[in-house]
Amino acid sequence: MPAMWPLGLQRSLRDWYRAWRQRSRYRQLLRLDDAELAKRDLSRQQLLERARLPLRQLVEGRRRKRGA
Repeated sequence: MPAMWPLGLQRSLRDWYRAWRQRSRYRQLLRLDDAELAKRDLSRQQLLERARLPLRQLVEGRRRKRGA
């Protein structure tokens, strides 16, 4: 048994957790009314689209941004 688990596994778990957390934040923002969203310069339609994205797509997007 290795002393440290594989870095690829660690990165993958981190990516999945962060994608889940990001989607969760989008869903929290959707609870705000339209005036509060406008104050934050956010669109309900964009938030809906992002909140409905599959986690797999969010993870792939994060990996592309990171360059992995």
